[in-house]
Amino acid sequence: MLIAAVFCAVYAGWAALALAMDRHARDIGRTPPRPATVIVLRLAGTGVLAAALAGCAARWGWAIGPVAWLGMLGVGALLFTLTLSVIPRAAVPAAAALAMVGTISAGASLLG
Repeated sequence: MLIAAVFCAVYAGWAALALAMDRHARDIGRTPPRPATVIVLRLAGTGVLAAALAGCAARWGWAIGPVAWLGMLGVGALLFTLTLSVIPRAAVPAAAALAMVGTISAGASLLG
């Protein structure tokens, strides 16, 4: 369960970092974000990716966790890039759905 939560967090983190860029905001049909919104999105994206690192370290320890995290970063970036390229308007709803699934998965892994 924790692995699914980490992957969902990685995807949502990449989405937040991408939406902080004017170009990607325009790609999905939104206006470019304001400077305050850019800061919030960048902090949220970085924080979520750091939480994913913590999740990988909790699952595999600090010897393998960062390596697994880097692998998940690559896979998450690839899938988000493909989503943004092929169906850009679905990128944000997919990120929101995966963020919810990741939160539920993380909660379930903590409880059981």
